Amino acid sequence: MTYKFTQPVSMLVNDEQFIEISKELEKIRYEDNGQCHKDNIKNILIYTNAGGNDNAYSSVYEAGSQKIKNEYNRIFISSFNKNLFLHLAALNDDVQYYRKGELCFSSSLKSNLTVNGIAGDSVQGQHGGYKKASKEEILAYYKMKQIGNDVVSVKETIPEFIIPEKWAIERNEENYKVVNRWFEENGSYSYFGRKEIICFPELSCPNPFTDKKNIARQGYTLISFEQFLTITQKQKEMEQEEIIGYKLIKPEYVEAACVIEGYKKFGHSIKRGETIFLEGRQDSFERLRKAEVLEKWFEPVYAVKEVVMSIPYNEGELKILIKNKGHIEIAGESVVNIEDLRKFLNEDFHKCKTKVGGFDTVVKISHISVGCKKDISIEDVRKVVLAHDELFNI
Repeated sequence: MTYKFTQPVSMLVNDEQFIEISKELEKIRYEDNGQCHKDNIKNILIYTNAGGNDNAYSSVYEAGSQKIKNEYNRIFISSFNKNLFLHLAALNDDVQYYRKGELCFSSSLKSNLTVNGIAGDSVQGQHGGYKKASKEEILAYYKMKQIGNDVVSVKETIPEFIIPEKWAIERNEENYKVVNRWFEENGSYSYFGRKEIICFPELSCPNPFTDKKNIARQGYTLISFEQFLTITQKQKEMEQEEIIGYKLIKPEYVEAACVIEGYKKFGHSIKRGETIFLEGRQDSFERLRKAEVLEKWFEPVYAVKEVVMSIPYNEGELKILIKNKGHIEIAGESVVNIEDLRKFLNEDFHKCKTKVGGFDTVVKISHISVGCKKDISIEDVRKVVLAHDELFNI
C-alpha cells in the first residue's frame, strides 16, 4: 500500500544538525530534493514536502527561508528539536500500518515508543496496545503549541506576570505555611491562619479581608499561589541570595524524588524534611530540574545574611541581630520592624514643641525604650538602621 506523508515541517539547523536529520529522514522513505547550501553554514532551513512532493526534503539559507518555511502549509518549529521534527515529518495517511519513525502511545498514555522497523517496514494493527500519535498529541508530548503556522514552546506563550502594586492571596491547607512565613519575614505581624485572605502591603492591623469583592474595592489584586512564588523568587533574585540547598515541601514526594535520583544521594535528610545541601549534589538537583519537579516538590534554602552588632547599654552591651530584611532582633527577645525605628530618625518626628515660661520650646528625643530595654540612644538606633540598609543594599 502506498502512503503519503501528511505534515510538512521546517526548522532552522546548522550544517551538522542538517546531516544528522537528513540521514534519519531517508530511513523513513524521504528523498533528498537537492541541497541549496554549502558546508559549514550555521543557519540553514531544513524542510519537507520540497517542491510539493510529500516525501522530498531540502534546505535553503536562512536569508531566503521566509517564504519557504510556511509554504505548502508547513509548520515551522521555532527552536531546534530533532525528535519533534522527525515525529511530525513521519505523520502519514496510512490508517492500517505503523510506519517507521512514527510516535506511538499506549492507550493509557503512560509510555511511548517509536516504531523502527518491527516486522520489516511496518506493523499491522494495534501492536501491543499502542496507537499512532496525532499531530496534537505529538505537540502536547513535547510541551509545544501551534500558533498559526509556527510551533512554539508552551512556556513561550505564557505572558510574564507583572507584580501588582497591591496584591492579596488566599491561604489554604496546601500553601498557608509558605505564605505565613513570608509575611512574617516581610511584614509587621505574626500570622497563623490557614484559610483567610492576606494582603500586601499589610493593613494597619493583621485582620485580613475575607470578601474578595471588598479586596477589589480596596485596590488589591487577588493572585494565585504560583504568582506568589514568582514574587518570592524575584525578591530572592533582587536580594542576590545564594541557594545552598533544597528542602522537600511534602513528605509524600520522598519516594518519587528518590525514584528519579536515588535515595543514597539524599540520605535520611529527605525523609526528615531537613535541608539537603547543594554541595556535591548539583547533578542530582539538575536531574530533578530537567524532570520539571524541582520547583514543584522542593523549596530552596538560601544562605543566611546576618549582622550581629553591639550597642552600649547600662554600662554593658546590647546584642542586636539583623537577619531578616525589615526586622531586627534585640537581645534575642524583641523583634522590631525596621520602619518603626527609621521614623525616629526623622527630625520632624522626634521633636515636639511646648511652652516653657511663656517661651516656645522644642524638646528633642534623645533616647527610646523598646520593650523592657530602656534608654537606647537615637544615635545607636541610627547605627542599627544603617547596618540593616547596608546588609540588604537599601
